[in-house]
Amino acid sequence: MKKIISVLLLLSVIITPAFAYAKEDKPKIAYIPLDDRPGNLERVKLAAEAADVELLLPPEDYFHTSLDGQPLNSNGRPYGNTAALLDWIKETDAVADNFIISLDQLLSGGLVNSRVGGVIRNEREVIDKIISLSKTNRVYVFDTVVRLAACTIGYRGGSVNLYEYLRSYFDRNPSVINAGGISDYVQETVTAEYARQRKLELIKYMLRVDNVGRIKYYIGVDDSSSRDNIQLNEISRIVDWLGGRGRVYSGTDEIGIMMFADMCTKLYKSDIKLYVKYFGGNENSGTEYDFDTVAENVRSHIIGSGAKEVFDINEADALVLVMTMHDENGTQAEYSKALMEEYQKAKLPVIIIDSAALMYDSEEKCYHNDLPKMIMYTDTSKLLAFSCWNTGGNAVGMALGNGISRLAYLNKVKHSSKEAQKGYEKQLVFSFAKDIGYKLKKDGGEAILSKYISDHGYDSGNFYEAGEFITWAMNNGVLENCMNRSVENLRNFINGIEDGKIYTEQVNSIRLVNYRAPWYRTFEILFDIEVD
Repeated sequence: MKKIISVLLLLSVIITPAFAYAKEDKPKIAYIPLDDRPGNLERVKLAAEAADVELLLPPEDYFHTSLDGQPLNSNGRPYGNTAALLDWIKETDAVADNFIISLDQLLSGGLVNSRVGGVIRNEREVIDKIISLSKTNRVYVFDTVVRLAACTIGYRGGSVNLYEYLRSYFDRNPSVINAGGISDYVQETVTAEYARQRKLELIKYMLRVDNVGRIKYYIGVDDSSSRDNIQLNEISRIVDWLGGRGRVYSGTDEIGIMMFADMCTKLYKSDIKLYVKYFGGNENSGTEYDFDTVAENVRSHIIGSGAKEVFDINEADALVLVMTMHDENGTQAEYSKALMEEYQKAKLPVIIIDSAALMYDSEEKCYHNDLPKMIMYTDTSKLLAFSCWNTGGNAVGMALGNGISRLAYLNKVKHSSKEAQKGYEKQLVFSFAKDIGYKLKKDGGEAILSKYISDHGYDSGNFYEAGEFITWAMNNGVLENCMNRSVENLRNFINGIEDGKIYTEQVNSIRLVNYRAPWYRTFEILFDIEVD
């Protein structure tokens, strides 16, 4: 190790029978998240616990985003503290060799503020420092292609109407876009154009100056679309500039956990092979918020998470079962049943991905509860990871990121340490509670909480003015039934994998406590998990 380990770290030595190394010898990964939403922060923290990695994070105030009317950060702004983050990187370089850095956060103060147009000031000098950092460290950088609607509802006055207008405007054929837009929202459209131009110029500069190619790049397409639109121009340019030094992905919020997984495979020297099987018949079709087909999405995210897809199940370390939209040969319920039957007879650890959940978001289609409800009541003793969170790209990346990082660790140690086991159990519980219990259509927690908030006269998109009233309600019955129901059957968890045999650990109880909403909106909530 080229780093000098501080006395404070030496005092925290822990040796476990399952994995005999001292805590200061754990792999360390320094991480600057896209922002402080649970998908970008909490999921990566739990993945680090499950993979026995020490995740180094800046103070949350440095990368927090505040919506309109909410308290500002200590830097006096509603977005992250870019100067403080750069100082943190310099300090952390003394103890860490591995860095995952969100360029949106470091240069713009987070994903939301990166959608705001502006002139380029000292950003190129910051990029130069990151390139210098890569000379003595493993550095992964992730950036985004601006969403079609380059605005955020509830930030700088952004409204639902503005979101819908800008998404529709930029989702047209590029030649139409260049001809100009509707007179309404002219200033907002110009601002969005500047945001797109600024971000393209910055990533182009970084890729040009990093001519040695030490840094690995992940580019997520923020709020993408399967139709031809302006994003295809931007993707094409970036792919050309990358020159094989990285990839472009459908989705953004899964990028952090994917990079973490890829780094785990390198740190643990783990060569992971995955066998993929699809259910639904539409793996070669795209979805509304993904520019890739489902199969392309899965293949790309597997590579980005540090693994390899194999086509002989006898070569595989784990099985990936993927639900797509159903075709004319069966119903969603029939395909869900077939997927779960495949899970039950599997001899390998399994990662389950429901890539179709968002496609059943409308009222007439919200019967798509079959697979999540089946998973809720199945034996999880072979389940490495699961996700149906939000878009197809999000679900694919989060499930693979969780599963691959955990598998990389287990491939090295065979049997989990107690600390890592607890992290993995909480990780899987979190996925069940958030992706199923909270997001389940009609009777999920988000729908229940949003109705409760609106019934009391508050805005579910920003209920900060409600004070502690909503937080109190979240912790006193509003979410209790739906959230507890999603995890009540979770008892058996993979504890180790050795000589082709899966070892499990049984837990006695799971409790979800301390519900809160980091951004005071119901799209994402957070909670603590107690597992005994």
